[in-house]
Amino acid sequence: MLRRKVLILIRIAWLYSGMAFRIAIDLGIHLPSDKLRGYVRSLTAEDIEIRKRLFWGCYTWDKAMSLYLGRMPAFIPPVESNPPEFSKFDTLPSLERNN
Repeated sequence: MLRRKVLILIRIAWLYSGMAFRIAIDLGIHLPSDKLRGYVRSLTAEDIEIRKRLFWGCYTWDKAMSLYLGRMPAFIPPVESNPPEFSKFDTLPSLERNN
């Protein structure tokens, strides 16, 4: 009974993560920053950095889940167009640790 519940939860996790990855692609998080600025001029450097981190978070999560479950990856955008180079936004209030 427990095994069946776990399998159902794994299927649900795979389903929802695939939906989230498709939404992320629809939002254009896989686009490189120079191409993205051509579409939307109101994005700040912080917005672009957050989009990069979201992209690589989705990419990593999908690779880990697909390896664990033995399934094909669902998140397959062109990785070459968005290299993993991150800025240091150490002064952002949301990234600071509360002591």
